Amino acid sequence: MASITGSDGNDVVHVAFDNTSIPPGFNEIAAATDDADVINGMGGDDRLIGGGGDDILRGGIGGDNLNGGTGIDTASYSTSAAAVDINLAEGTARFGDAQGDGFASIENVDGSSFDDTLVGHSGTNQLKGLGGNDVLKGLGGDDVLVGAAGDDELQGGAGADELSGGLGIDTIRYFASDVDSDGDLEGVNMTIGGTGTFGEALGDTIKDDIENVIGTVQGDDLVGSAFDNRLDGGDGNDDLSGRDGNDTLTGGDGNDDLIGGAGGDHLVGGAGIDEIHYGGTVGVSINLADRTAVGGEADSDVIEGDIEDVDGSEGRDVLVGSDVNNVLSGNGDGDLLFGGAGDDSLNGGSGDDILGGGAGADRLSGGSGKDTIVFGGLVGVTVDLTDRIARDGEAQGDVLAANHGIENIGGSDGADHLTGSALDNELVGSLGDDTLSGLGGDDFLFGGGGNDVLRGGAGADFLDGRGADAPGAADLVSFFGATAAVTVDLQAGLGTRGDAEGDSYVAIENVNGGKGGDIIIGDAGANVLRGFEGNDVLRGGTGADTLDGGAGIDTASYFTGSAGVVVSLVTGKGSAGDALGDTLAGIENVNGSRGGDSLVGNTGANVLQGFDGNDALTGAGGKDTLAGGLGADRFIYGNAAQSVVGANADRITDFSHAQGDRIDLSAIDASTPAAGNQAFAFIGSGLYTGVAGQLRFAVSGGVTTIAGDVNGDKVSDFHIQLAGAVALVAADFVL
Repeated sequence: MASITGSDGNDVVHVAFDNTSIPPGFNEIAAATDDADVINGMGGDDRLIGGGGDDILRGGIGGDNLNGGTGIDTASYSTSAAAVDINLAEGTARFGDAQGDGFASIENVDGSSFDDTLVGHSGTNQLKGLGGNDVLKGLGGDDVLVGAAGDDELQGGAGADELSGGLGIDTIRYFASDVDSDGDLEGVNMTIGGTGTFGEALGDTIKDDIENVIGTVQGDDLVGSAFDNRLDGGDGNDDLSGRDGNDTLTGGDGNDDLIGGAGGDHLVGGAGIDEIHYGGTVGVSINLADRTAVGGEADSDVIEGDIEDVDGSEGRDVLVGSDVNNVLSGNGDGDLLFGGAGDDSLNGGSGDDILGGGAGADRLSGGSGKDTIVFGGLVGVTVDLTDRIARDGEAQGDVLAANHGIENIGGSDGADHLTGSALDNELVGSLGDDTLSGLGGDDFLFGGGGNDVLRGGAGADFLDGRGADAPGAADLVSFFGATAAVTVDLQAGLGTRGDAEGDSYVAIENVNGGKGGDIIIGDAGANVLRGFEGNDVLRGGTGADTLDGGAGIDTASYFTGSAGVVVSLVTGKGSAGDALGDTLAGIENVNGSRGGDSLVGNTGANVLQGFDGNDALTGAGGKDTLAGGLGADRFIYGNAAQSVVGANADRITDFSHAQGDRIDLSAIDASTPAAGNQAFAFIGSGLYTGVAGQLRFAVSGGVTTIAGDVNGDKVSDFHIQLAGAVALVAADFVL
């Protein structure tokens, strides 16, 4: 290789061989060899001709003419004392040693140690900035741009370019190019430390000493390195991924996706609908309203501009929206998503998530896992997970996505109506008079404060009425509409049969039965027990209870009480023992306690059972069945019409001489023709003789019938039947 250096004058040197000593005083230096020559013009207006090799032409000071000849030739300004501006496409050169220079057959340019601007042409160029903050533009061709020292900007242009920043903070700038099938310009796809795969970046090799990228006005996909990067998407819908390092991602206009990755990143949204994304298994906490970001990949991140959407990590995230429309996606383990104001879309992803849409018409999707939607405010909401209904209060306008995967609901502080699904649901009412319906599955229903209605439905449900109730508040478990009979025991806190099978009850005061023959048992408090349809048994226990049998033949039972009760179906009131303060409605039958009871029926067909103790049973009209049970019981009649003649007469099922039972007819006037209340005359099994006030009995077919004639016409005016053949005596009566 020949190295030729001219003088400070105008040199002309013709060289036909290598390593020639150049005499001074010439203004033309020509290297006629095919070697890679280095030709230095020094001062003056020189003409440097490179010859056949890959030559380096260094004109120095002066308006030089640099002709590389054949080969891949370089115009070098490495010794210039000032920055140069070179444009090979236009053939112009300005500033520093380049001032006034002209070029021919030059492919490459080496800049100075200062802030140079080097522009190639449509062919393949190599542009080296060397020192200083340089701007290198390759234009067409497969170019090599090397920024070297300084903060450089590289523009590869068309072609498969190799872009290397060198030392300093270096930037690649791309421009929209290539018309797509719709006639629009296209953006770029590229990765620092990798390659470009689309648009102006197609085929580019990007070294990892590039720190920053400025995208096009179209949609770009820009990926950073492990170092600190600045990625600017410009206009268009951009995807910016910083990877590791403390990156700055600026979406600009358009709907942009920003992925900061690890490190303390600066995320700038700009116009459009912009979304920030997080990865990793450590959860993040993002608040778009406060523009705060902590935890996991979000640690030390700064949120700036208008970010609307967040795509969380694979960990347990807390994502809070702003006053605009947000899309919050949890992805990983149990996330907390709160939309705030605006029409938000909340997507829980996997894990057990909690979604709070807040105000606005929100779209809620739980994904996999056991997910919960929650509502605030003082206005009650209506939410049905089965029919995908959401209205009223904060739920107004909300939409539950198809296959929403939501199992649980947390209600507002108002009167909520919450309905579950066939799955296991948790429905929480909070304050207010709430109605919670679990439907199928093993559900947990928590009424909270207020007078709540809890409907577990099928499955083994846990129904909890606890909460900050006001004085007198009461919670209701309802089986209304259930076809199979249920047994509900509030004292034991357990349910069996039908929809109550496997149920548990805590702090429940009232129960509504269904269509079957239900058994409903209260606790020590004041309970309201309603049987509705079917032949129900209602046992209030202690406390001032309301027992409403509804349709069917229903029984009020005091069987477990040890103290005697007083119950009248005529007045619908109870007193003494467990009946103290009770109110009865729709009750046909009464079971007494183990003490001495006073049970009074009504004009309907009643079954009154005294069980243990010395009981007083009064049918009070209708075809009644009376059973005294153990003890000396008294069967009381107030008038002859209370037990009619024939098949509709009262029946006493267990009359016993030995126990001291008595039939009390003392209130009946035995002789209506005579003044006053006359006593009966017991004539045993004899026939009437036409004297008013005769009382007799007869045994037939295993039934003993007591008959009385109150007007002396030898015709019975009332009958009372006893089960079995009973040889009655006068002492069996109170006449």
